[in-house]
Amino acid sequence: MSVGHSAVVLRRSDGKELKIPLDRISTADQEFIQSGLLKQLDRQTIGVEMTSMQEVDKRWGYRPVGLELTDVKPDALRSLPELKSKTPLFGEITLGDRGQKVLLILDAMEEGLPRLFIDRNGDKDLSNDGDGKVESSQPGFISASNVVIDVAYSTGNAPYSLNFSQWTKRTPRSISYRRNTTRTGVLRLGIKSYPISITEGASTGVFSDLEKDTLAVDRSGNGISTVVDREEFILGEVACELSEVSPDGKKLKINLSSLANERRLTVKLSALNGLMDSVSFYSPQSLTLTNEPPFPLKAEPEYRSKNPRYASLVLGDGPSGQVCVAFDEPVGDYWRIFVDLNGDGDLTNDGDGAWSSVDGETLKLSNVQINVAYSTGRSSYALQLYRLPDRQPDQIVYHRDCAREGSIRIDGTDCRILVLDNNSDGRFDDLENSQLFIDARNSSEQNSLPTIGMEQVKQLG
Repeated sequence: MSVGHSAVVLRRSDGKELKIPLDRISTADQEFIQSGLLKQLDRQTIGVEMTSMQEVDKRWGYRPVGLELTDVKPDALRSLPELKSKTPLFGEITLGDRGQKVLLILDAMEEGLPRLFIDRNGDKDLSNDGDGKVESSQPGFISASNVVIDVAYSTGNAPYSLNFSQWTKRTPRSISYRRNTTRTGVLRLGIKSYPISITEGASTGVFSDLEKDTLAVDRSGNGISTVVDREEFILGEVACELSEVSPDGKKLKINLSSLANERRLTVKLSALNGLMDSVSFYSPQSLTLTNEPPFPLKAEPEYRSKNPRYASLVLGDGPSGQVCVAFDEPVGDYWRIFVDLNGDGDLTNDGDGAWSSVDGETLKLSNVQINVAYSTGRSSYALQLYRLPDRQPDQIVYHRDCAREGSIRIDGTDCRILVLDNNSDGRFDDLENSQLFIDARNSSEQNSLPTIGMEQVKQLG
């Protein structure tokens, strides 16, 4: 039996607790519990003003957008800065719900760093938008961070920030950009206040597309926000639903309903590692390897290779969610992998680096138990890691090898509960990417659990 994500209304990010409205648990062909629909009280809609802007939290990830540049100067461009290149490249980005065209020029010289001019004030004059300086953190890579643009919305002008980057040798005639704007405000429910934020995901500057937005709330007041399901998130005894966002992201509309009379079941869950023998489906993820650690490490093992490579797993919702993985792959010798299992930034105290198995060109590391930092404290989370050098020479592939399990008693029947995190980010409160199974047989053997495919789960939910 599977429960759709809309039925689970509260779950900690570490997956140790969930709450279920008993009336909304169902199977494909019958109601599991028939106790009558419970009425939600005092339904109302409130508005929230998003009064501040900040950079996007790295935990929300990023989705770069590629922009092809051209030699042709746009007709709308009124004035140019003093350029050093004889062949500058031009481009334009569309932002806001009114389709504002933001012009830019890449002034690439034969020597030295290129310059990037962006029409920040929207006047089609690139001679008054700064000196075009960019940063370079490594050879062949440039970036311009937190470029604030005055965007014209149907509701008025508002600032919107983007990050730009380019690999100058690999892609000399294109540039990437991504959103770096989060609107923040305070959701007030009675005497309690909850910091709330909205981040749009398409780098278009349009926040009114709810499917692409990331909504986050600081539930506990500890300064750490976590992503919530916009369709239903619980604050105290109030069920909240994000119903509308203004195009500029400065106003939210939230529907509120009291949970005072709603009967809910609280279930305590514990970690279950080594799950792949009993769950037949998974969604592999991949990361691109780099030549430098993702952050400064306290200590590293003695590598046999002259050029070790690195990757960074982002797990959980805690303040230090990055987990470093190092790859020691010398020519003519056996390969090793080092994972910072305890999260202390020291790769010398996490084992000898041996892969669990090598099958031809496939290297596998099983039951990798990582002590993940959550906003509620640390908890174990297991992965399987793969290296496929022939097919994916510059990537590591991984997927979850764990779940959270518990038991409930419903109508006199003892049932086993299993919660899966399907996108392998260590977040069990991301309802769109999680699954909840209830096994009325309460079988003690893992391999007897029902293995329901994702499409079936969507139908059941």
